[in-house]
Amino acid sequence: MGSNQKRGIGLLLVQIALALYLAVTGLCMLGVGGTIKSVQATRAVYEVFNGDIAKFVAIGLGIVLLLCGIVLIVRMFADMHQIDKLLKFVSLIVWVAMAVIIDVLGFSGFSLEWVLNLSKDLLIIGGLMAIAD
Repeated sequence: MGSNQKRGIGLLLVQIALALYLAVTGLCMLGVGGTIKSVQATRAVYEVFNGDIAKFVAIGLGIVLLLCGIVLIVRMFADMHQIDKLLKFVSLIVWVAMAVIIDVLGFSGFSLEWVLNLSKDLLIIGGLMAIAD
């Protein structure tokens, strides 16, 4: 197996993982289940915004993340033209903002949980950057 083929399979697996992670996190932010990241993101939104605005922002983030996950899956089978680039860019910005709010501004001391959460966020940011074309 050549190096380019391994890279192609690796990027495909990263794309599938990101699609599932973003879609599930988006669904959870919309109230379908709950994950650690969706709870952290929702909590961060409510720390930055208040009341109905916070609810609106949390729902908006959930929709954006869900759409990006869906587009990442669909783009494996069809050409999505510019919409996938736009949603990946928006998702990248959203995830960087969430990482800064949750991991940097919300830093409450060094712990293995914090390192794991930071690592997950960096993997997602790096994955979104790697699959962007």
